[in-house]
Amino acid sequence: MRVLSLTLITCVLLVSLAGRRGALSDVNVLETTQSLPPKCRVPRPHIPELVRTKRPHEFLAEDDLPRDWDWRNISDPRYVGSGGPRNYLSPVTNMHAPAGGCGSCWAHGAASVLADRSNIQRGGAWPAAHVSIQHLIDCSGGGSCRDGGDEVAAYKYAAETGVPPETCSPYVAMDHGACTPLQQCYTCWPHCRPVTAFPRLTVSEYGRVRGRLQMKAEIYARGPISCGIASSKGVQAYKGGVYAEYRERPQVSHTVTVVGWGVAPYGQQGPGGQLQGQGQGQDQGEEGGMEFWVVRNNWGEAWGERGFMRLVTSAYSPGRGDSSSGSSSSSSSSGSSSSSGSSSSSGSGSGEHYNLGVETDCSFAVPDRWVPTPEEDSAPDDIA
Repeated sequence: MRVLSLTLITCVLLVSLAGRRGALSDVNVLETTQSLPPKCRVPRPHIPELVRTKRPHEFLAEDDLPRDWDWRNISDPRYVGSGGPRNYLSPVTNMHAPAGGCGSCWAHGAASVLADRSNIQRGGAWPAAHVSIQHLIDCSGGGSCRDGGDEVAAYKYAAETGVPPETCSPYVAMDHGACTPLQQCYTCWPHCRPVTAFPRLTVSEYGRVRGRLQMKAEIYARGPISCGIASSKGVQAYKGGVYAEYRERPQVSHTVTVVGWGVAPYGQQGPGGQLQGQGQGQDQGEEGGMEFWVVRNNWGEAWGERGFMRLVTSAYSPGRGDSSSGSSSSSSSSGSSSSSGSSSSSGSGSGEHYNLGVETDCSFAVPDRWVPTPEEDSAPDDIA
C-alpha cells in the first residue's frame, strides 16, 4: 500500500508539472531520462518469409485497383453494405511518450498493422483490436528500445506465439530486459502480478513487398502495411499537405504504416505553407492530379494531419510547373531539407527519389485468429 501511495503521489506531481510547464516542457523533462535512440528501424533481411497463398499483386492488375483507397474511410459495399463510410484503423500511437529515447518504431508499425488487419478481417466487429507494443519490445526478439528492430521479426513472433492486447502490457517506452511472466501480461490490483490467461492474436502469413503496384495490391486486398522511410528534418516539421522531398539515396531509418492512397489536385497548398509536391502522376484518371500515399506515423496526433501524412508515390513527376506551390527539398541523401512555401524542388530523377524511400522496403502480416492462453482464470480476486 505504501508503494502504491508513493506511485500515486509521483503521478500527481508529474501531472502538475505538465500543467504548469506545458506539454513540450514535460516531454523535454521525460526525455532526459534516456538518450535519444541511435537506431529505430534495423532490418533483418535474413528472416525468411512465411507465404502460403498467392500474394495480391500476383492476381490483381493496376486496372483492378481503384483510383483512391483509404482504410480510414471505406464506403465499398463489400465492407460496409448499405451503411455509410467506416474506419477500420487502430488509433495513432506515440513512440515518444511517456518517455523519449526509445527506438520502437518497428514495434509500433507491426502492432498497428496487426490490429488494423484484424479489424478488417472481422468486419469491424466489436471489440476493436489494439495489440501490445510493449509486449513486442520485451518478448518478440524483434528488437529493443536501445537498438531498434525489424517489424518482420515481430510478425514472425506473432506467427509462432501470438501477441496479446495492449491492456495486457501498456506501452512504457523502455526495455525491461527480459520476457518474464510479468512483462507478458500483468495487472496491478492492489499490487502488480502476472496475468496468466489472456488472448493472443496469431498470424498465418508474413512477408515483404516493394514498389508502387505491389504495395497498392496488398493494401487494397488485405489492409495496411508497414514501410521504412527516411526520417528527415522536413518530415519532423511536417504540418500538412502532399509532401515531396528530393533525396538521391534516401537512408531509410524509421518505420511507418501505409494505409491507402489518393489523388490531390495540382498546386494544393497545405497549412502553414507546407510543401506541396509539384508534378504530374501517371495514370491518374480523367481529372488528373498528384497521387499520394496515406501514411500513418507513430509520433502522436499532434504531428502532421492528426498523425497522418500524404506522401507522393513514385508516379510523381517533378517539374510540372508553378514553383509557388512550394517544395521541400534536399540536395543529398544526408543534407537538411527546407519546407518554406516558396522554395522549389531541387535535383532530378524519377518519383521514387521524392518519397523518402517509402516504396523500397515494406512488409505485411495476415492475422489468423485470437486464441486463448490455456491457463487458469486470472481475474483479480481481491476487488472489493
